[in-house]
Amino acid sequence: MMRTVLTSGSILAVIALIGVGGYFFIQQSFAKTDEEEITAAAQNIVQEKDEPKVEEVSNNPGASSSEPEMDEKRIQKYLHLMTHQKVAAKDKWGAIEMTPQNIENLMTIIKTNENYYQYADYYLEVLTQWQKGDFANAVEVHNYIWKLNGGTVGRATGLLDAEEEQAFISNHF
Repeated sequence: MMRTVLTSGSILAVIALIGVGGYFFIQQSFAKTDEEEITAAAQNIVQEKDEPKVEEVSNNPGASSSEPEMDEKRIQKYLHLMTHQKVAAKDKWGAIEMTPQNIENLMTIIKTNENYYQYADYYLEVLTQWQKGDFANAVEVHNYIWKLNGGTVGRATGLLDAEEEQAFISNHF
């Protein structure tokens, strides 16, 4: 009888140790801190640096009418990366040059697929202002799209002055 109690106790103790050890292993393996998640996201964005520029994306009239040529998240990403040339923010990862050609190409893509984009009117309004040389909305656009995509680091705080923008362009393009 005593031997059965000792054996049962030993088995329960081993099971408890395995459970506690497994719990801590899972916590260490799968739970990242906010800082680690932000760093991982930044590295993913940097790795996407070789992604085609907006100017390389053309309107394809033969594309299927059942799918947009470019998904909405990508449109948002391009707009967001274009604002980096104009806005001051603590952290900025990635950039797409805000050229008339890039603005025009995005407008063409959005107009072609506007029925598929939830915020098509907003994108077209923004791009129309940029096309006219009015970039006063760049901070608002940056932060709006940043918020739509769950941004936590790098909120835009203001517009760059001409000298700061030129330095940004020189460093990135």
